[in-house]
Amino acid sequence: MYSTKLTESGIVPEFGPFGPVVLKPYSRTRFATDGRALLKVYVGIEPEGRRLREATTIERAALRGISVPAILATENGEGRSWTVFRTVAGKPCSTGTPEAAEEYIGHVMAVSGRLHRPTAGTTPGSGWGTPQASPTSSRQFLLDQFSARCRWLPWWKVLTEPSGRVCRPDTYRSTC
Repeated sequence: MYSTKLTESGIVPEFGPFGPVVLKPYSRTRFATDGRALLKVYVGIEPEGRRLREATTIERAALRGISVPAILATENGEGRSWTVFRTVAGKPCSTGTPEAAEEYIGHVMAVSGRLHRPTAGTTPGSGWGTPQASPTSSRQFLLDQFSARCRWLPWWKVLTEPSGRVCRPDTYRSTC
């Protein structure tokens, strides 16, 4: 959904002007008209905490060699929390084919593994200790990455069937 009602006051002007707003439940995003930056304004539940956690996660991911967008500016000012990211070259990946979906899931698992690896010389906080045996299967881990509203979509039941079979989108209606 697009809107142009969000103003840029209080946000570093050298990255704008920004185009139309994309409204999401917990953020408002706008691309700079030259395409070099993305403005994200955090709204809703604990915007400042989410801004800080996202910035920290991106910094840690970069330290682990994961390709992430650079943070050009981030601040909590004039009643809003916001971040300006440098846009990343390329285009969003497509998961339109079963092979592309499998490749994407493999990528997510690899990145998750790298992000959850403890940093050498640090002590993890409460809840971040290395478990002896993971009670969550890889399948459940991936399902937990979906938002709550996905549970209402028609394909959710197929993904959560107890058979454990991986159903290909082109065959699930007849064989799963």
